[in-house]
Amino acid sequence: MSEKIIEMHGIVKEYQKPEKHCVLNELELLVNKGEFVTVMGKSGTGKSTLLHVLGLMDRADSGLYEFCGVNIANMTDKQLSSIRNSKIGFVFQAFHLIPKLNVFENIALPLVVGRVSPAQRKKRVEEMMELVGLQDKSKHKPAMLSGGQCQRVAIARALVNRADLLLADEPTGNLDIQNSESILEMFQKINEERNTTILLVTHQIENVQYGQRSLYFKDGKVYES
Repeated sequence: MSEKIIEMHGIVKEYQKPEKHCVLNELELLVNKGEFVTVMGKSGTGKSTLLHVLGLMDRADSGLYEFCGVNIANMTDKQLSSIRNSKIGFVFQAFHLIPKLNVFENIALPLVVGRVSPAQRKKRVEEMMELVGLQDKSKHKPAMLSGGQCQRVAIARALVNRADLLLADEPTGNLDIQNSESILEMFQKINEERNTTILLVTHQIENVQYGQRSLYFKDGKVYES
């Protein structure tokens, strides 16, 4: 029997301003460890809100959410932050790299926050740079990189803590077709070689083919495509 990494039942998330709006509406979602799942939906429908709840950056108003078999409802913000920093990686449309830091330093940031020793830091960052094909760019600042290379740095940073779950929010939105394909193929490689669970949100139908299972987000719920 497959082990679940995400189990959601009856998840509700509402916003009160500018007017009351239900973004997640009795949402049900199951994702097994090691799956690569794509979530397709139109822009502005609440897919990012779903990722924020999944990634423990925001709390649902009601419903059950179990992450790695643990109910997160009664956890403190500090406990959620600890899980988020050690088990979940995030990749966004914007790269969110620090301009003054080079590639090595940007990738190492989560390890610095997690107080990982310098020796372990070096080992893990070098491992990630090899994974994303940027071994020769370690001293480069973000301004010296292409958009595709910047997103590779962001992916390496998201995985350097050896996250169990990678959440990707429109990760190819700022990239051309060639770089988009390269990034999505990299996600496939990471999923296959490292067994990292990936949930990728997109409004581009051509991206769906890269996942093992595709879902459609509409009216606050997800449906099997």
